[in-house]
Amino acid sequence: MASIDRTKYLFVGVDLHKKTHVAVLCNCFGDVMKQFKITNAPNHFPVFLEDVKKHAEGKDIIFGLDDVNFYGRSLAKFLIANGYIVKEVNSSYTKKKRNKGTNRNKTDELDAKAICINLIMEYDAHPVANPQDIYLAIKQTLSTRNNYVKMAATMKL
Repeated sequence: MASIDRTKYLFVGVDLHKKTHVAVLCNCFGDVMKQFKITNAPNHFPVFLEDVKKHAEGKDIIFGLDDVNFYGRSLAKFLIANGYIVKEVNSSYTKKKRNKGTNRNKTDELDAKAICINLIMEYDAHPVANPQDIYLAIKQTLSTRNNYVKMAATMKL
């Protein structure tokens, strides 16, 4: 999708974490309409999506996630499977946006808003999310290896 008419959409920026995600719903001007906290578990995603749609005012929604291969993988796959546009917003953009303002505090809500603003302002620069299973396999392999190293170190003591 090339350039879009941003006035026809609402945007959701999601700051992703291991246990919970923080999301903000913004209009095309970056005004926050609603904040959400979501448990990072697939059975909670439909409730989140329904809550977002309640506030959508009949407009289509575009999601921006800062990590679609680790903590955000399940959410990205869920949103894509439900027909939504999901863009990957590099976290370095979020940090840059946060550091430009006068408020340099780091909160999940501010990060989610920064993700949303970046999604709106630089829409075409962000790639469409494409969660890859290879990253999950690598993560699981490294986790298993680290556990074996710890066990071996414990046995040597």
